[in-house]
Amino acid sequence: MHGHIPMSLGRLSRLEELEINGNSWEGAISEAHFATLKNLKRLSIFPPSSKSLVFNVSSNWIPPFAGLELIDLSNCQVGPLFPSWIQTQRSLHQITFDNAGIIDALPDWFTSTYANLSFLVLSNNQIRGTVPLNYNGSSSQINVFDVGHNLFSGSIPSNINETMPMLTHLDASRNMVNGAIPSSICGITSLGILILSSNQLSGSLPHCWEKLEALQILDLSNNSLSGTIPDSLGSLDSLLFLMLSRNSFYGELPSSLQNCSNLRSIDLGENNFSAELPKWIGKNLASLGILRLRSNSFRGGIPQEFCNLSSLRILDLAHNELSGAIPHCFVNLSSMIMVAPVNQFSVNTSSISEQIVYVDDVTQSH
Repeated sequence: MHGHIPMSLGRLSRLEELEINGNSWEGAISEAHFATLKNLKRLSIFPPSSKSLVFNVSSNWIPPFAGLELIDLSNCQVGPLFPSWIQTQRSLHQITFDNAGIIDALPDWFTSTYANLSFLVLSNNQIRGTVPLNYNGSSSQINVFDVGHNLFSGSIPSNINETMPMLTHLDASRNMVNGAIPSSICGITSLGILILSSNQLSGSLPHCWEKLEALQILDLSNNSLSGTIPDSLGSLDSLLFLMLSRNSFYGELPSSLQNCSNLRSIDLGENNFSAELPKWIGKNLASLGILRLRSNSFRGGIPQEFCNLSSLRILDLAHNELSGAIPHCFVNLSSMIMVAPVNQFSVNTSSISEQIVYVDDVTQSH
């Protein structure tokens, strides 16, 4: 389907769900499109191409409906101002404004009005303000919190396990979040995805990761974190992605990481790790598809055990202090010559009805 969305849609007074996704709509959506839709509960319009559809309503618009439960206007031009009309909706539990052209401060009323949200996605905009992780100190029921690629600042609250105890997905990447990662984050035992890459985080990692048994993705790359890698990371049986590149970590890799046998991708590049490359990587991490250890201070030879990594597609050991010959058995690493995507893996999470595809930026990192 393509072209303009007909205004006659606004005459469907009994309509409760309007979901017209994945079509090549263009033009504008106006107030006339909602003229009599007083019963609307679900509004989901996201075209595949970016901002070809403009959500054109006045700044003081009051919709005829007040019981909206879900809104998804991804890839629509909703901004530049944050849509104030959603204040009138008292039943919202899912909000998605991904890539919606919003260039504005997050309104003061937002966190107090929507403390009972279960799903919030504001990614890929230019929203500024303090990263809304505290909800005015009250306890939130939110499961999915994604504000990645914005202009948020501030720090992670020391009591985040109390303000957001039910989080399963936390993505605040590509912002200006600073300070340390508090140990209280380990108290969110339902957390499956933690992405805080490309911020201004500092300090060392907490030593409590054994509490996050459901964690599948840990991406803290491109920050100013330092110290050694805690042994407790090795207790994460469900971990698929470990991304700690472009920080200031040092020391040896803890041998406890060999217990993370489900790992698909390890990126520890651009740090200050030293010692020899661990043989246990090849012995116990057979599912690895990406191993990136470039720009560290690893020394010695490349272990023969790396030849056991039959699923390996990317191996990057450049800019270290390695010596000796490349093992002849590398010829058996046949996955490296397969024509297949190397930077996408699907991750199932029970909190989201659809499958999340996590895109790792390892192929763009050098």
